[in-house]
Amino acid sequence: MYNSTTSITYGCNTDKFTWCQKLRPVNVYLYYTAYVIALGFAFPVLNITVATIFSKILGPRRQGTQQGIFQASGSAARTIGPIAVSMLYTKYGPQMAWNMEIAVIAVTLLVWLIFYRRMVASKIPTPDPEICKILNANDAMIISDFKPRTMTHKTLTSCKTI
Repeated sequence: MYNSTTSITYGCNTDKFTWCQKLRPVNVYLYYTAYVIALGFAFPVLNITVATIFSKILGPRRQGTQQGIFQASGSAARTIGPIAVSMLYTKYGPQMAWNMEIAVIAVTLLVWLIFYRRMVASKIPTPDPEICKILNANDAMIISDFKPRTMTHKTLTSCKTI
């Protein structure tokens, strides 16, 4: 597979890598087709979709900060990932790199399944009309008497518009 007699080299260098003996060649057409689909189509679509879902889950929270952390962690992964995978590939061959990718996907799916019920869009609770009537009738009412989940500063502000 490795041709060292010409200036053009291809295949696996058996002098440099011990794992070359166990490696089978990949169909070139299959490789380039999968490469174009993964890098040209799947990655951009997934990146947009995940960012959209993340913003929906954040809801009215500080989106700028959270999206910045999200993008920074993605950039760190795109920086560290290729270095780690190339080190694994050089030492153990492509099989170990694939195993690591499968492990990362499995852990991601497991965490997703565990926290699936918590991944809902964040909503601002609408004010209860009865509470708004009480508040409008008695502006001197102490705000701390209300439950935190049912009465927020946003609710008090929106009650004034009713």
